[in-house]
Amino acid sequence: MGLVKRASRSPAVATWITVNAPATSGYVNIRGITVQGIGFGGGTGLRFNSGFSLTIENCIFRNHTLDGISFLPSSGSSRLLVSNTLVADNGGHGILVQPNFSASAKAVFTRVKVANNSQHGIFVSADASVATGINGAVVDSVASGNGSAGFAVSSGAGFGTSFLVTRSVIAGNQTGLFAISSAAILRVGQSAVTGNGVSWAAPSGGTVQSYGDNDINGNADGDPAPAAIAKK
Repeated sequence: MGLVKRASRSPAVATWITVNAPATSGYVNIRGITVQGIGFGGGTGLRFNSGFSLTIENCIFRNHTLDGISFLPSSGSSRLLVSNTLVADNGGHGILVQPNFSASAKAVFTRVKVANNSQHGIFVSADASVATGINGAVVDSVASGNGSAGFAVSSGAGFGTSFLVTRSVIAGNQTGLFAISSAAILRVGQSAVTGNGVSWAAPSGGTVQSYGDNDINGNADGDPAPAAIAKK
């Protein structure tokens, strides 16, 4: 029924793959493809507008002028799972998770590499949603060489974003970890944060917390320790 639409191979194409599925019953699985941009004109690798669940496995999204993957549900509670996937060399964010209107989201990334994107590697934002917000995690993954933060979270007025980073490498970004606004919380454990211009930042009341078992060394800001959180 046209749930997934692939764009024609045109220099002016806006999005290579668009997902429009039923908000409560649409399950979309994408596996084993390479979505390569042409490096000029508008371009997003994949844009998710609606659906209950999107699974991306063993894929490559690279060289788009905008985001590699944009997950932008507009209603309901949508789920995103990305595994064994490379998202690199894009002009926007590597992966953007941003529910709109009344939508909320859960997002999990495992064995994902986000590299050399012009903005954030993975950006999880509740700024455009009036729902309960976003819960997410990244595991066994790498964020390197991104123009802004490796992993970033943001939240609108009172609508929370909670994100856990574990067993991952955050290296060579402008900022390693970034949480902005009082309802944005990023927790990190068993991870390496190194070679970044800023190891972590939490402006406007954001929260970055560490389980105390990370390697935070070799960053240009002197490697300050985030606030501690006890393991449970």
